[in-house]
Amino acid sequence: MEAAEFTITTDCVAPASETWQRLWDLTRHSAAIPLTHVFSHRDQELGPGVRFIARTGIGPLHFDDRMVVRQWEEPSRAVIAKVGSYLRALITIELDDNNGVTRVCWKQRYRIVYMPACISHMINPVIRHAYRRALDKILA
Repeated sequence: MEAAEFTITTDCVAPASETWQRLWDLTRHSAAIPLTHVFSHRDQELGPGVRFIARTGIGPLHFDDRMVVRQWEEPSRAVIAKVGSYLRALITIELDDNNGVTRVCWKQRYRIVYMPACISHMINPVIRHAYRRALDKILA
């Protein structure tokens, strides 16, 4: 099944090291994404092999988006795999510092399991917009 994909590019007025810290502060993700709490297993710091979860929902009604860090090249590049039962994705994030302004490029290729690829492609603009809004909040 063909995956859907999108790319978001944005600038953050901060050096790459600070942008990296904002980007991978999971409390920022929790604050930026409605009804979602993002946490790592055993509160581990993110790095190669570390697993983390974005749990979205209210009380017992929730969905877990399970992820694992595949590559971690601080402060310039990370690759995250979504490995859940319903959502699979590969996210590549690259940071490029240019005199204190960091360009962030977020590339995501995803597939919603049990859903025809044509639907993923139809909703792709909405998914991209939601990620863009969350990324702007995380980096602010």
